[in-house]
Amino acid sequence: MDYSVFDRPIESNLPFAIYKLPDKEEVNLILQNDDNVRIINDVEDTFNQKGFIISPFVNSKQTPAISIRPDFHVKGMNEIVNFLRNFFRNDIIFNKSEYYKDNTIDDFEKYKKSFEIFHNALINKQYEKLVLSRELIIQKRNDFSAGKIFERAVKKYSNAFIYLLNSLQTGTWFGCSPEVLFSGKNNEWRTAALAGTRKTESEKLDWDCKNITEQRIVVDFIKEQLENLQIKFNKGESYTVRAGNIEHCKVDFTFTLDSLEKAGILLKALHPTPAVSGYPKDEAIKFITENENYERLYYSGFTGPVNISGSTDLFVNIRCMQMLNNEFRLYAGSGLTKASELNGEWFETEYKLQTLFSLFETELQHVISLH
Repeated sequence: MDYSVFDRPIESNLPFAIYKLPDKEEVNLILQNDDNVRIINDVEDTFNQKGFIISPFVNSKQTPAISIRPDFHVKGMNEIVNFLRNFFRNDIIFNKSEYYKDNTIDDFEKYKKSFEIFHNALINKQYEKLVLSRELIIQKRNDFSAGKIFERAVKKYSNAFIYLLNSLQTGTWFGCSPEVLFSGKNNEWRTAALAGTRKTESEKLDWDCKNITEQRIVVDFIKEQLENLQIKFNKGESYTVRAGNIEHCKVDFTFTLDSLEKAGILLKALHPTPAVSGYPKDEAIKFITENENYERLYYSGFTGPVNISGSTDLFVNIRCMQMLNNEFRLYAGSGLTKASELNGEWFETEYKLQTLFSLFETELQHVISLH
């Protein structure tokens, strides 16, 4: 199967998204026939759309939430490849790509300074939790096939939400997220608290206090939003899930909604949850935007199909990267509490970045070392 044909709509800068839902085999293509995507000014308006959505961490003119119209909706890999070949009339050949990164030391020094600012705010009890993230820039050499990255992700991370998206307004983004934000159909919906991270080690059975605290904050926050809107819900027990080379602690919530209007109100109340922002949420978002040394853009926003085949599946945009002409920008973060330690949190971001590193054709020489 020649996944490089997925690069054709990127070359033409047409709005499109190709995606696979967790634990599903079927791949879907949403393609718009012009570049006039719909701008979503309010999160509450999300469920009035039909198409594929990507929404940023913080909405702005520079990073608008958009909806890609399903002028074409094609299901199945063979069908998608044939459709794109016919749509663009000819195939394209990509040369082998090479990548390199050489800024690990500078990355750590920047992270260390940010960690001290964030951790001091936690020690001073201004916040209960803050999520500190970082970007990692990888230079790109020669040509590159985003479609082949998608292919490897589909084969390697079957239990994740895999997507590749392009639009004039957002640029090209790719991700393989393990974190559902809002999913369901008809009146039946679900969300989840996914927090706490550790490297996968079979002999570890119990979570430490720091990760338990981090997870409790997210669980309590989701419960509070559901209760504030008087939504009856069922909360599952905490369990451990694997995402690539790491594990997370997860709690599922299921609930019934009588209108899409209420779904929009709840989505706005949830996004971005303390799993990617902090607590108290609004104050944490303000602190992050003022003190992280870069802009998150669409990282830690949300993305996914809305009202496609009767279902909506929105995922938190983590384990993602932005694909630019000459470089990739990879993103990772970790939840800090007052019990956090610098090296432990740095390692957590490194482990999360490995999810993306492992998908490149020429393996990146990325060595995790103690600083």
